[in-house]
Amino acid sequence: MSYHFYQTEGVVLSGRNIAEAGRFLSLFTEELGLVKALVQGARKLESKLRFHLENYTYGQFTLVRGREMWRLVGAQKTLRFKDPLVARICLLLERLVRGEEKDQNLFQDIRAALLFLEKTPLRGEARAGLETILVLRIIDKLGYLKEEPNIARFVSFQDWEGAQIEISQTERDDLARRVNQALKESQL
Repeated sequence: MSYHFYQTEGVVLSGRNIAEAGRFLSLFTEELGLVKALVQGARKLESKLRFHLENYTYGQFTLVRGREMWRLVGAQKTLRFKDPLVARICLLLERLVRGEEKDQNLFQDIRAALLFLEKTPLRGEARAGLETILVLRIIDKLGYLKEEPNIARFVSFQDWEGAQIEISQTERDDLARRVNQALKESQL
């Protein structure tokens, strides 16, 4: 029996150790959406994959669809985020994204924001603004946000480099209220 190998970019949202040396991962991928995958022998000292499978890691992953579950068989080009902001975004994605459904727009937005955050050190208001805008964009792309003209500028820009992410405390409070309302209405 031959298997098809799927290569896709993705982010390790979370992972847990299982059995003697295995790891069970939750991946948000460009081509497959949210995938739960098993990695055999990932914690062994000789495993080449173990450094690519930590939580909040971005990279290129190779997956195989088994009879009962996905199996991760390869990983490369890893970028490891140790930022608490990235951890909160990953937890939110794991909570809101349902099932294996390709969502390239959402993935591209997440990738662009993470890469922007990696190369642009942000502090204070700009950092809080980026988190608020990213969360707003996530819930908008997933369909949980009502369309309103006064938030269009936050959810429609394409380039994180040119985006105005330093927003006032009043704007951030208003956007956070909208986010919380949308999450409450989604019952997730």
